[in-house]
Amino acid sequence: MNTVRPLYTDGKKTSPILRDLIGDTVCMNPDFIFNRLTLSNGCKQNRYSTVEHQTPFEGICVVPFKDGFDGFGDVQDFRGNGSRKIDGAAYLQALDRAVSDRWDPDRTQLVFMSSGFDSRLISHFIRRNYEADPAPILFVCWGAECEAFEAIMKYQGWDPAQYFSIATDLEHIIYSFRFCDAWKHANGASQNFAASMFHVALDYLRETGRIPVDPDDLNIWTGLGNNEQMTWSGGLAQVYKKLYYGFQMRMWGAIDGADTMQPLLDAEVGKVVFSGRRSNGARRRLLAMADPKLASLPRTKTSRKSIPGKDLAQMVADFKGSFYYRYVERVPDPGFNKSIFLYDGRQKKHHEFFRKWTVASLVEKLIKKGIEIDGPIGLNTGKK
Repeated sequence: MNTVRPLYTDGKKTSPILRDLIGDTVCMNPDFIFNRLTLSNGCKQNRYSTVEHQTPFEGICVVPFKDGFDGFGDVQDFRGNGSRKIDGAAYLQALDRAVSDRWDPDRTQLVFMSSGFDSRLISHFIRRNYEADPAPILFVCWGAECEAFEAIMKYQGWDPAQYFSIATDLEHIIYSFRFCDAWKHANGASQNFAASMFHVALDYLRETGRIPVDPDDLNIWTGLGNNEQMTWSGGLAQVYKKLYYGFQMRMWGAIDGADTMQPLLDAEVGKVVFSGRRSNGARRRLLAMADPKLASLPRTKTSRKSIPGKDLAQMVADFKGSFYYRYVERVPDPGFNKSIFLYDGRQKKHHEFFRKWTVASLVEKLIKKGIEIDGPIGLNTGKK
């Protein structure tokens, strides 16, 4: 079962969670911090061909994609020709098998949903497996897509106790902007934004008793990967590589050790996609082949939420009071306006602040655990 799961290593053991490899003492990596504006771990801005596998901490590196992705040998030279439509029957068969291979009725299934076509495909095949081999299950959606999501759930016949809509306002994620929690978001990768919806949703669901606290009792499902396969340039391996060094690192940090099921990134599914003509429009056509009614249900576009100015001011104040800011690197004031949009990729001037903010938060967490931080200026202390 191929999984685009990034791995870190300290030379002796590996883990998708960077903090699992940090011992009693850790040294900040000045080369990573000072000399590189990174898009994610060791990847230079907008350049995935030159990968340097560093992290903010010396002695902990990223396992290279070709070694970390267990399906690399199957996809490294696979590009397809794109001269015909994607074979719908072959695609649905491969996806059905990918979901079945990942189904584990002994665990609670947590399915992150939107109202989009990819989420509907995943829930369609999950329904098949659930009917054959039931398991505890919860579908979750947040924000402006909740109304359309609930219509999808009702159409598929799920019990209301099996799906949950998180509030559309910011109350449930406002603590995502707390400096004490920011370390959870990045997992050592560069975090361009202040919030991580995966982390926030998991914390919220655990605190309200809707899912198990122990990550070993949980399988997390997402519909991620189809958009990238349908639209990104390059071969199949290049798409997986970008995901490996980018978003996946942050997501694996957020899920905090639970197994994540991403059947749309299964190598056999990807091969079918790349054997045909890729486009965004293909996603609806493939869903309609599985269930025409499901494809026709209306969807809702995601709304844009803003980080309030008072929370931005607190973020900056917390950062300036941190060990990182005082002893490692004084990042210039980001010059926030009264508010900024969440997840807005166009606001690049703010990205470096968020990157350093999440690393600084992790350093504070390590200090509170009694771990000594060795800074690049030679300071070695576990205290502020």
